[in-house]
Amino acid sequence: MPILQLFDSSVLIPWLRTQRYDDLVASAFESRRFILSTVVAMELYAGTRSRGDKQDLDRIVQSLSSVDRVVSPEPEDFYTTGQLMATYSRRHGQITPRDHANDILIALGAWRAQADLYSVNRQDMERWQRLMRRSGKRFALRTVAA
Repeated sequence: MPILQLFDSSVLIPWLRTQRYDDLVASAFESRRFILSTVVAMELYAGTRSRGDKQDLDRIVQSLSSVDRVVSPEPEDFYTTGQLMATYSRRHGQITPRDHANDILIALGAWRAQADLYSVNRQDMERWQRLMRRSGKRFALRTVAA
C-alpha cells in the first residue's frame, strides 16, 4: 500500500490560492495518496473568500469522501490533545490551547491514518511529534519549504 499523504493548512491554503506546491499536492491526488483531515477542511472552509472558493472546496471534500480518504478526530484524540498541551505547559510554560489544538488534532489524524504529514509549520509540528512519539504515537513529518 502506498504511503498516504496528509497536508495541513499551511500547505493547502497556498496551493488553493496560488497553486504553490502544485507538484506535490497534485501528485498526491493523482496517485490517490492524498488524505484530508476534517480539521484541515474546517480551517480551509473558514478561509474561503467567495462562493466559488467554497464550491471548489466542496468538490474536493466530496471527491475524497467518496474514496474514503478523509480522517476525523476520535473522542480519544481530543483527550490526548489536552494531555499533550498540559504536558508541554508543565515542562516549558503555559501555552494558549486554541493556538495549538488544531495542529495536534491534525498530527493525530496523520498517526491514525498512518500517513506522512506535510507542513510548512516545522517548529510546532516537530514539538507535537516529539511528545506524541513518547506516548507511542508515531508519524513521519515532511517539512515543506515556505
